[in-house]
Amino acid sequence: MAIKKYQLVLTLVFLGMTLVGAIGLNTYPADLVRETHGTVASDGVYISFNLYHKAGIPDNCPVIVIGHGIMVNKEYMSNFAIEIAARGNFLVASLDWRGEGQSGGAVSNSLYLDLEAVINIIPSLMPTANMSAIGLVGFSMGGGPTFQYAVNHTEVRAWVGVATTPDGNVGNTTNPKNVLAIKGEDDEAFSSDRLLTAMMNLTNSASISDVLVNHEYGSIAAGTARKIKIIPLADHLTATWDPIFTADVTDWMVRTFYGITPDLTFMVYHIRVILLLVGLTGLVGIVYGIALLIARAEKFHNTVDAKAPAGQGKIAPALFKDLSTNAFVGRYYAWTLGLIPTVAIPAASILIPMFLTSIMVILNGWLAINLLIYSWRLLKKRGCSVKKIIMEDLAQKKAWILGAIITPVFVTGFYFMVGMNYLGSMPPVPRFPFVIIYGVTFFVLFYIFAFFNEQITASFVKSKSRFKDDKVTYVVQSLVSFGLIYSWFFAIIMTACALMQSMFFAIFLILMIPIFLFMAFAGNYLHRLTLSSVPNALLQSVLITLLVVTLSPIGSMFGAFMHF
Repeated sequence: MAIKKYQLVLTLVFLGMTLVGAIGLNTYPADLVRETHGTVASDGVYISFNLYHKAGIPDNCPVIVIGHGIMVNKEYMSNFAIEIAARGNFLVASLDWRGEGQSGGAVSNSLYLDLEAVINIIPSLMPTANMSAIGLVGFSMGGGPTFQYAVNHTEVRAWVGVATTPDGNVGNTTNPKNVLAIKGEDDEAFSSDRLLTAMMNLTNSASISDVLVNHEYGSIAAGTARKIKIIPLADHLTATWDPIFTADVTDWMVRTFYGITPDLTFMVYHIRVILLLVGLTGLVGIVYGIALLIARAEKFHNTVDAKAPAGQGKIAPALFKDLSTNAFVGRYYAWTLGLIPTVAIPAASILIPMFLTSIMVILNGWLAINLLIYSWRLLKKRGCSVKKIIMEDLAQKKAWILGAIITPVFVTGFYFMVGMNYLGSMPPVPRFPFVIIYGVTFFVLFYIFAFFNEQITASFVKSKSRFKDDKVTYVVQSLVSFGLIYSWFFAIIMTACALMQSMFFAIFLILMIPIFLFMAFAGNYLHRLTLSSVPNALLQSVLITLLVVTLSPIGSMFGAFMHF
């Protein structure tokens, strides 16, 4: 089928949206300078950090240093860093703790040394900085070392703990100066009572019932201000992406160092969110558009004989005419949740000292193995060979070429928008051997997901569909694929949370929604163009590998648990 003019126009429009998002996020505000630097802690560990400041920054500018939580990185704190730097004459430094992001070493109890190293090098990078006027922001795990530093250094004039607690055993009503503790009402990491208990000594309260929430104790001007703020409908994961948190942290710093209340009715945050939405919409659209143009230009054979059996990497809907919906779904959960012993196979990855990546391999590997077994049983009863179908699919050279084109396009766009501004997605050079190991692993796992979603589930839904509009069928196929995969992870993670009596790991279910939606919709679209599961598997595996290898702390699982 020939390429139509409107398809070319739409692809160019999506390209424009992608460029607007990527360029805008990295240049707005226009007068804001962003730099990446590195230093070495006193024990020899390399520490990476970003600096943010206005181009015309004056002498004696206050210094704000921000520390992130575990399994994230300095880019995760960009909303705070950019908003504070844009609101006044501040020099803002956001660091990667050791074992995280672009820093070296492994996760340990020496984070204090990382903070110390960054603060010590700032005068050589920015001689105009006022090192007697420092503010500290600590998120989650970052709360501990930043609070400890604030207690021990009188030049720290404000400490903000985001989704963390101060140390009530060493803090009091005057030390450290100007303490703001802010958390979400639905924070899974710790309870509000724990925060109130920690703030008792700092507010001179006899019991937690005496500690007032949303009440400002003391005086900002005198450095004795203390405040606890609990944000409704907010949780641990979304704290750094919530405009209320960003506004409160910015307000506290501006009031501390400049004695004024900033107008935060409309923030830099809001423009950045618009740019992100425009850019990501364009990025998804351009991948769809490029894939369509390539498929049309290469003349992919993308039709399946509705009555034909499986063959040439294709599974016809007619194969499932005799299978009821209850039987298909029921057996899916029976096989994928019932084959518990198969988890032992991917569990070997726990030996590699990358906590988050190991967990990802274990969960995805467990489901992938069980899906493969279920697919094998399902197709064998219908006289089809899973091995033959997969081998024929993997042999399609055009599908590999298409995947090899759209994958770097998407990954590059994602890096410039999300990776540089919201969640680092490019691992440091020393981690690249892990990228190869886990890249191959994730390709195998995501190929099995894609095979099940795009060839079995989509064909099954097509066999039951009564929709005349093929676009509606596509949406239904994608939603069913998403629902089956996501519900499995939901069941496993919620069971783990119940056993641990903690809802902390439930926060990952939030991140999984856009990931699995994109996997389902993009996968079914690409399969419709190529009748291959290779392009989607390649795209998803590269993106997820880069993301999780970047985010995964270096260190043992036990060591990582100690920092939750």
